[in-house]
Amino acid sequence: MLEVSLRTPPAYEELLEFLASEPSLKQLRHYHCSARAEYRVHRLLEKEADEQLSEAESAELDCYFRLRDSLEMIQARLRGER
Repeated sequence: MLEVSLRTPPAYEELLEFLASEPSLKQLRHYHCSARAEYRVHRLLEKEADEQLSEAESAELDCYFRLRDSLEMIQARLRGER
């Protein structure tokens, strides 16, 4: 049986910390992940392309994309887009 890490992905941790800081709507509209989190996603995408992604890494990448999509929808609504 494969063991899946329950570690919270860095991008998710960053967003939680950002939201806990009670950002203004302007800050929320302009939020993006750190270079460190973006680098991690880049590395995961490279491993995925080489078919070397573990189950835990695949779950981390899926979490990142769900997070990114949700954040983009929130930001679009704050900009008045639907």
